[in-house]
This record gives sequence, structure tokens and C-alpha cells, in this order.
Amino acid sequence: MGRSETDIAEDEISRGQAAEHEIEAVRAELAEQIAARHEVQARLEQEVAQRDRIIAEAAETEASLRESGSGAAPTVRSESRPHDDS
Repeated sequence: MGRSETDIAEDEISRGQAAEHEIEAVRAELAEQIAARHEVQARLEQEVAQRDRIIAEAAETEASLRESGSGAAPTVRSESRPHDDS
């Protein structure tokens, strides 16, 4: 004879609970990944802002040197073109 309706119902409940636990574990992992992404994004935004300040200060210094007539202004090197001292 087959399994009783009670056994079948208990198995379905057990599988449902296992699925719920798995969903909660996935949600927790996703929440951790989202938090880590936000942290990295915030750090990157700070670094970009710092880089922009440095570029702006260099431009101000260059303009100031040109206005003062103290000779050639220093060149600001692009990070995409490495300098070769050879």
C-alpha cells in the first residue's frame, strides 16, 4: 500500500520549510553582497573626488604660475600615459 496522506503532507511541509530556509540563506548572502558593493562604491566615489580635487589644484597652480609670469608651467601628466625616464 502507498503512503498515508499524513506522511505525504508532512513531507510537503518539510520540503517547504527547507525551501524557506534556503531562500532566507540566499537573501542573507545577497544582503551581504549589496552591503559590500555599497561600501566599495562609496570608497570609489571618495577616490574620484580626491582625484578631481588634485586635478583642480594642479590646474589652479598652473594658471597661477602662468599669470605670475614665472616661466613655463609644470606639465600635468596623464595617468594613461606613463612617463619614461630612460
